[in-house]
Amino acid sequence: MADIGWVAATLADVAARGGAMVLATVVRTEGSTYRRAGARMLVAADGRTVGAVSGGCLEADLALHARDALAAGAAALVTYDSRADEDLVWGLGLGCDGRVDVLLEPLASGSLAAATALYTRCLELDAPATLATVIAVSAPAPAGAPRPGDRLLVRDAAAEAAGLRADAVPAA
Repeated sequence: MADIGWVAATLADVAARGGAMVLATVVRTEGSTYRRAGARMLVAADGRTVGAVSGGCLEADLALHARDALAAGAAALVTYDSRADEDLVWGLGLGCDGRVDVLLEPLASGSLAAATALYTRCLELDAPATLATVIAVSAPAPAGAPRPGDRLLVRDAAAEAAGLRADAVPAA
């Protein structure tokens, strides 16, 4: 939950200034990695970053992918795999011998406001909750089907849930 606080604060600040950014979230790991699923990093339109998704070996490349996702206006899944012996790019002996999948979610105008409201709502809950994000869908997906970046906030054991699209304001 520690990441939620700084994510909410940074999103609110960028939204207040009319900016745009990409939310990068580790969604899956295998093997040895510095950060676990749920680790977050924000990448501003100018490439500046807040937070980390690794021990420092992935952030610069991820910022380039984030810029592309922001320009395309579409979520993207980026995979880094340093397990192969012939991996000369990521297998640099930096303490990683695993796979990291990172979801990039571009946030601008309406989607930035919705994400800010959602993360703020998560902070306001006085009970355990789970924030789930769609990372992949079968193609072709029918109209109205969930898409990468859609979120679901599950607030209690009875699975009370509000389906939240990336461009929707969450229910109170």
